[in-house]
Amino acid sequence: MEIKSGRFYIDINDPEFVQFRDGSGPRVFRKTILVGLPYGGGVAAHASIAHINIDNNAVARLDVGTENVTTKSFDVVISTWADTRIYGVAVTWIAHTLD
Repeated sequence: MEIKSGRFYIDINDPEFVQFRDGSGPRVFRKTILVGLPYGGGVAAHASIAHINIDNNAVARLDVGTENVTTKSFDVVISTWADTRIYGVAVTWIAHTLD
């Protein structure tokens, strides 16, 4: 089994993330993570919230997950909805072969 892991932080200084502070309704941010794992019995990727900077005047609604997992890369998908306003999120991730 081969394992790779990492962490990133995204906040409202990124033009693609500012919608999480200013918007309402469904909002989605995607970040592609390059991993370069060997081909074998498959690959899995997991993501979790490590830190959140959120407005305290609304309900905290945040989802983080992974999509499009391959041996080369995967996408971390962060989403929120309704009136939740988020100023920053740190995400930790891990990707590994299944053999």
